[in-house]
Amino acid sequence: MAKITTSGEGILKTTMVELEFKGYFQEKQIDSIATVDGVYAAFACTLESGKDGKEYCNPLRVIYIGKGTKTDNVHVRVAKHKNEDHTNWKRHLKNGEHILYAYAECPANIVSDVEAALIYRHKPEENDVSKDSYTGSTHLLTVKLNGNRGTLQNSITVL
Repeated sequence: MAKITTSGEGILKTTMVELEFKGYFQEKQIDSIATVDGVYAAFACTLESGKDGKEYCNPLRVIYIGKGTKTDNVHVRVAKHKNEDHTNWKRHLKNGEHILYAYAECPANIVSDVEAALIYRHKPEENDVSKDSYTGSTHLLTVKLNGNRGTLQNSITVL
């Protein structure tokens, strides 16, 4: 689950959200994505075989960032994208690239602000809202991203 720290009051209120991304999930692995509230990202990735015989994702670009809550949770939303959007999204892929997903749990009461901050920071090719300006309601939101190698990294601050 996300770690949330709030300090200050009024317009000086700062919210720090630390997300732990889980992933990467190929189309055939979407059924193993958890049914949780949170944010998720679809990446253009190449796959590499490791010395241990496992396949590893090398994320290149963020294609889409979304959110899921309650009955329309992360698992449900990603499954819908697989069925409704992948054909269109594949136009963003170059030879040898695949669409893979990563997700992070996030409380429903702040998931819209976190999604808006991530979209504003990463400007995914398939998102329109929040791409050019932060549309969240939190005055100051800092999102610290942790996770697997190559996942959405860096801390971002949105005013």
